[in-house]
Amino acid sequence: AELARDYIELRDTQSQLRIARQNLEIARDAVNLAQVRVREGVTTELDVANASAQAESIESLIPTLEAKGETTINAIGVLLAQEPGALRHAFGESRDVPPL
Repeated sequence: AELARDYIELRDTQSQLRIARQNLEIARDAVNLAQVRVREGVTTELDVANASAQAESIESLIPTLEAKGETTINAIGVLLAQEPGALRHAFGESRDVPPL
């Protein structure tokens, strides 16, 4: 049961990481757009600061999610009597959580 729980947790974490990376890309585009709008005189630097803060907030989530994924892969490895990191290749690629 613990193995199944860890597997589902890993796939969920990988999904969250994929979404966070996509959101970071979007947030960086928003920063660029805000900078263009400031140059054009349409908005103020406050919008750039807000967009930058949002991008930095999203970016700060990524290392935590990466570490959680690595920890979960290692937990699965322990349950399968594998060395730490031995399953990184098998589970490192993000996949969807299988339906129940």
